[in-house]
Amino acid sequence: MRYNLTYEVPDIFAQKLDPDGRPAWDPEGVPVCTAENSQTRPRVVPDGEGGAIAVWKDMRKAYFDLYLQRILADGTLGGAPTSVEEYPSGLQHFYLREFPNPFNSSLTLVYSLPEETPVRLAVYDISGSPVRLLVSGYGEPGLHRVTWDGRDEEGRPVASGIYIVRLEAGGQRIASKVTMVR
Repeated sequence: MRYNLTYEVPDIFAQKLDPDGRPAWDPEGVPVCTAENSQTRPRVVPDGEGGAIAVWKDMRKAYFDLYLQRILADGTLGGAPTSVEEYPSGLQHFYLREFPNPFNSSLTLVYSLPEETPVRLAVYDISGSPVRLLVSGYGEPGLHRVTWDGRDEEGRPVASGIYIVRLEAGGQRIASKVTMVR
């Protein structure tokens, strides 16, 4: 089975397709989110039980947040989770996301830590020289959000170009390329 999410701002609809590409749910799609304001960048993954889990960026408040909704195998919406299973120790949940990319005034960085650990988040120019240290210290487990205002350590706006954002925590490193367009 394949799952497909479509959205026409502001609504998101889901459809399950059989192996021949025919709709398995309502031909118009399952309304996943019809809340006011903007819902963008929907993604979907199978839930392992014939249904799916959809996630998207949502601006029903004054800022973007992440929402998710379970869609059951029969095309109905599932209820809210009542519990969360802990990941077994050793399973790492460590990532870094940036948006918008490219950017022209500020860049939002979201990262996740699996446990309390020393953390360092920094921006480097393409030659590897440090531009700005954004986070240095201990980080709690979970999601974290940081905004880079496109300025260096001395508060000067950086030039247009490619920069590297590097997250180091718990002996792991992740780096992402970001583009500043002035």
